Amino acid sequence: MFSCLFASIISPQAFSAQLSAHAVADNEIDARAESLRRLAESIQVKVSGETLVFSQFKDNKATQELADSVKTSTNITLLGAEVFVMKTKQGYRAEAQIDTEKSFNLYLTKIKAEKLILDNLIVFFKQQKTDLAKFTSANELIPKLSSHIEDYLLATMLSIKPQKQKTKQIPKWMADLSEKSKSLLIMSDLVKHLASSTITEPQLAALLLVEGIEQENVYTCPIFQENGSWLNQNDMLNFEISKLIPSSTKNKEQAQYFLLGNAVKNDKKSTSISYQLTDINGKSIQTNQVNYVLPRPAWQTQPIQTNTVLASITYEFKDKVGNSIPENITTQKQLYTLVEQNILDNQSMVVADPCRPIGQLSHTALTNAYGVSSFISIAIAGNLSTFVLRPDPKEHEFALAKVTFQQTDLNKPNNISNKKAVGKKFPVLEPNSALISAVEMAFKKLH
Repeated sequence: MFSCLFASIISPQAFSAQLSAHAVADNEIDARAESLRRLAESIQVKVSGETLVFSQFKDNKATQELADSVKTSTNITLLGAEVFVMKTKQGYRAEAQIDTEKSFNLYLTKIKAEKLILDNLIVFFKQQKTDLAKFTSANELIPKLSSHIEDYLLATMLSIKPQKQKTKQIPKWMADLSEKSKSLLIMSDLVKHLASSTITEPQLAALLLVEGIEQENVYTCPIFQENGSWLNQNDMLNFEISKLIPSSTKNKEQAQYFLLGNAVKNDKKSTSISYQLTDINGKSIQTNQVNYVLPRPAWQTQPIQTNTVLASITYEFKDKVGNSIPENITTQKQLYTLVEQNILDNQSMVVADPCRPIGQLSHTALTNAYGVSSFISIAIAGNLSTFVLRPDPKEHEFALAKVTFQQTDLNKPNNISNKKAVGKKFPVLEPNSALISAVEMAFKKLH
């Protein structure tokens, strides 16, 4: 907790200085942004060099933490800053300027306007009785308090003139800064504590699991166990999570992001539940986790479907210069259709689901999650190329597809079948169609 003694005084004769910084960039936006960033750095270097701010804190850590919070902030909005841009031969030259005294007065006005509101919100936070109410209040207050404290520190650096002979005086606003910092630490500690404790309220568990997720077109997947079974969609936790993601989509094919739910039983009472946010390529963006007591959970599995195969296709198509051709849903559908038509004999196909990543499930889990007893994995490397047929000097184009096929009996994991084939299409008229045709030829060879 803070127990600060700020030895700085807001001088009635606060100094005024004109600070500036310039930057050159290819475009106006980058030039403006860089000049403002450099101006923020100059405030840290020039102004704080003339500012004396001491604080006493356990292990002498307070001053360093406060200074770093300003020094590393690259998204600071400098009140009162002006930017002038000029077009040059090299691009754009921007100069950011700020009058420290005028800027200080703007920050002071902003701080005074926010103080009463924040004081009332802090009182409201202290009055909360439940973990859910405390967490909700703290989550609302933490970014506001952080911004408020940052304004205090910037104003301090802008307009505090050192007067070492008055080190025993404590300005009112420094005392308020100390109290606000103390409240911020209390709330931050509370949020960290709740994240690691055992949660019994589904609303609170849901808040922790989706915290920080602001992306749109998010598809929320069921919560799966390691054995491939998933939590009933009518469970209260699923209901609360669905309410907290207003930008979610129910169309899996149009989704840009997926929330992958995973549950691992800790003991007889609690379950470790995590939600991993991934993009359409399976790249992990963030993961949130809680220990939650699931009241009478109902887990489901997919019944075994005879004569059904699980299929997963990965592919990379490249153009003539070696650049990857972007993946699209149409190409994926075409490839899975070719598998059904050219490789499977009187078998139905289940397509790999992004909510149930194959790489994260054991053979038994794949059976429970998909209801299949066989799994085929296909990797395709396709590319366009050019060559010359002698004696004709004219260049010709063709598509080449190399296919690697692997089939696994999930009931007999050691029973694996591997095959490879190459397909070619010549001449190339439309690149994507040519590559698909080359893949189809390779599939026919496999069969």
